Amino acid sequence: MRRWNAVLTVEAAVIMPMVLILLAAAMHIGIELFTETEALAAEIQKREELPILEMFRQTERLGEMFDEGN
Repeated sequence: MRRWNAVLTVEAAVIMPMVLILLAAAMHIGIELFTETEALAAEIQKREELPILEMFRQTERLGEMFDEGN
């Protein structure tokens, strides 16, 4: 039984750092995406007028055009 404990300890010593590195990388990517989104939102808010209604109508027209083709 003592031999199995040693094998599991060695495996854990290899796997745990890899898991921690993957978690840190995922957190880093998430933070980068958050800051990028935050900067984009601030840029959009600086614009005086954003034609949201016109953009919505254009996407609706495009959707209707593609739906009619099927």
